[in-house]
Amino acid sequence: MGIIIGVLITILIFGITILRLHSVNLSSLRLSDLKKENIKNILFIYPHPDDESMVSGGMIAQVARDKDFNIFVVDITKGDRGDELLKLPPEELGKVRELEYNKALKILGVSNPEIWDFPDGSVPANENDLKKRIIEYIEENKIDLVVTFERWGIYGHQDHVALSKVVNEVVTEKDIKVLYSTISPKIAKVMNLKQYISGLDLHDFESNELPEMKLPIWGEIIRQYRAVRNYKSQNLSHKYPLWVTILMNPYEYYTTKFKPE
Repeated sequence: MGIIIGVLITILIFGITILRLHSVNLSSLRLSDLKKENIKNILFIYPHPDDESMVSGGMIAQVARDKDFNIFVVDITKGDRGDELLKLPPEELGKVRELEYNKALKILGVSNPEIWDFPDGSVPANENDLKKRIIEYIEENKIDLVVTFERWGIYGHQDHVALSKVVNEVVTEKDIKVLYSTISPKIAKVMNLKQYISGLDLHDFESNELPEMKLPIWGEIIRQYRAVRNYKSQNLSHKYPLWVTILMNPYEYYTTKFKPE
């Protein structure tokens, strides 16, 4: 009897925590919705190795397993300036992060991810070249849907912001569907993301982080967890145990809006 009560209490606490952290009232995004829109070729494009797994790992894994879709995953930099743990020079770190990236995407079911060579930390200075490269890639691969960060890149990193801006310009000009990845406002509040924002209009930032839909990733959460933990060069890969990930990441959040209306 005591075991049953303990299990029931655990389930209750888990349910309450999910409700407190997540926007469960949002409509759910499912791959079947994309199929109805005749979407076949999907591009996930992010700034640094680990970004893609952190915010879209569940969706990447779902798309990779569905034979009705062709999946393309691109990180535009090697993240060779983002050394949090290893303290390696950029050239060596870039090689480490590229290996981590390829392994993480293999875990998610992607066999041919790409890494471009735009300079880590200096994407804003290369927006014109980046825009040309993205347009060429989209046209060559007949991309129907692009997935990337929302316009503040979750926490205001200049490379995140610049990539989102360029993607928005491209999809607007080419009339291509887009999903901008974001997070639950409740989680943003718990994480106190404002402290990481510098040089941005905080009022504008706060008004923008409103997802339109949630993507349930319960079936992919362990795969996503393993992919993220594969990034040993970054603090994020060692920070949380699986049970915290289950509480924090049962859903991924997306919006089709670049700016609030």
